[in-house]
Amino acid sequence: MPPIVAPESSDRVGLVIVSILIRRLREGKNYDDFREAWLPEKGFGWPTRVVTAQRMDDPREIITIGFSDITPEQGEALLAQVGIGASGEERDERAENPEDEHLDEVAQEQLRRRSRIDEVIEPEMTRTFYVQLAEDDLS
Repeated sequence: MPPIVAPESSDRVGLVIVSILIRRLREGKNYDDFREAWLPEKGFGWPTRVVTAQRMDDPREIITIGFSDITPEQGEALLAQVGIGASGEERDERAENPEDEHLDEVAQEQLRRRSRIDEVIEPEMTRTFYVQLAEDDLS
């Protein structure tokens, strides 16, 4: 993957990985079911903020937008450990990273969460990852 370089400007932020996941609840499931499955048992160990929203005209569609204060390399390593490519596709194999015990713990927690979430969402989902370039207050 080529290095990610944000343009130099006054509104530039530090490197933040933005994760966007769009999921569809299974028939008979609701947001409360999703939230119970989605909440992690423990945090990531780095600053992470997540916004969750429900589609206005379809309450079965849930989007989560996460902002994680990690490098692209850390993000890619975590994704690889849970069997997801940088472009969001699922992979059959999972990478191992024995040098980073913390990352391995986070990956194991994410796999447990995914298992719980899979019980309340449809199998198809959209998963994309970005590097934040700016943040603007347009009040």
